[in-house]
Amino acid sequence: MRRDVARMQEHLLKTYFELMLRCGRKRITVNDVIKSADISRGTFYAHFRDIEDINEKTENRIVSICGELLTEKPIEEMITAPDSAVTACLDILMNYEEAIKVMHLSSQSPAITGKFKELIRSSILEYTQHRFGLCESEILSTCIASSVVDACIEWIISEERPPRKELTSTVSGFITKGISFFSMQ
Repeated sequence: MRRDVARMQEHLLKTYFELMLRCGRKRITVNDVIKSADISRGTFYAHFRDIEDINEKTENRIVSICGELLTEKPIEEMITAPDSAVTACLDILMNYEEAIKVMHLSSQSPAITGKFKELIRSSILEYTQHRFGLCESEILSTCIASSVVDACIEWIISEERPPRKELTSTVSGFITKGISFFSMQ
């Protein structure tokens, strides 16, 4: 991709992200992006098919950045030391707290939760497959990813948050009990 094209696409993604944070749950339109980015309609459509396309690419960017941060901690910690791994996941998601709230609560982007789950699930699956077998690993990785992501996102969007430590220890206990169950099989 040419540098000027990449720069413009980056500018539009950043503009959309800022609009999303500023406008909250209001539906953002192509006109909103065009006006805020100070570009022509043709420029927008040269880079994105429609508003759903820029929304999806924004989601993918956030998930990708979170994925890079997650790889800084070994995924086996989700199995061997779930308390610190769940805390790390929560910390990473908290970097995007406002965006996640808006995306999760708006009809514009409920898919971000599934993308986070798949990111964690595929990493855990890769790690556990040699330990438990494919079927058990599929179940285990899906349950762990769902519990971690759902708990963290619910905590982020909640008006009355329980103590952070309570969240991480509850989810960690769930993970530990699930692993113990499969280890006894």
